[in-house]
Amino acid sequence: MMKTKNKPKRINSLMALMIFGAFAVCIFIVVISGADLYKKLINKDSDSFNMRTVGQYITTRIHQADLYDVIGVEDFCGTDAVVIKEEIDGEVYKTRLYCHDGYLMELFGVDDIMLMPEDGEIVMEVDDISFSLEDGILKADISVKEGETQQVCVFIRSGEGALYEK
Repeated sequence: MMKTKNKPKRINSLMALMIFGAFAVCIFIVVISGADLYKKLINKDSDSFNMRTVGQYITTRIHQADLYDVIGVEDFCGTDAVVIKEEIDGEVYKTRLYCHDGYLMELFGVDDIMLMPEDGEIVMEVDDISFSLEDGILKADISVKEGETQQVCVFIRSGEGALYEK
């Protein structure tokens, strides 16, 4: 008679263990899927941050230099570059903003010295940037990872006088 009493206990214990195991597997699946969603959300947020920051950086640099005859768009070794001219101690210097090897770069140097794109300082990671200048408005088409693009339009407050001819 004792044997029959132990048998239901074993079945109950085994059933409880199976339910606990199924519960643990469900929790594991929920945690893994939540972690994956969190990772995707963080990556998307980071890309949005980079996009906004690049746009704000370009806008700020243009507004800082918004004076007569200093802003232009030029070809710099095969890529578009925003060029900001300034005169220091009688010598003309240029600051160039451009994209090289997946980064927004900034390069400051004397106007008549040949500099290469890799000489600049890395500002932020971007896939590509193209610049155009029309009617006192600088347009920057920015693309980051996964094909997301943004167009930033910066109104040159000094008007046509701020733009220089190449």
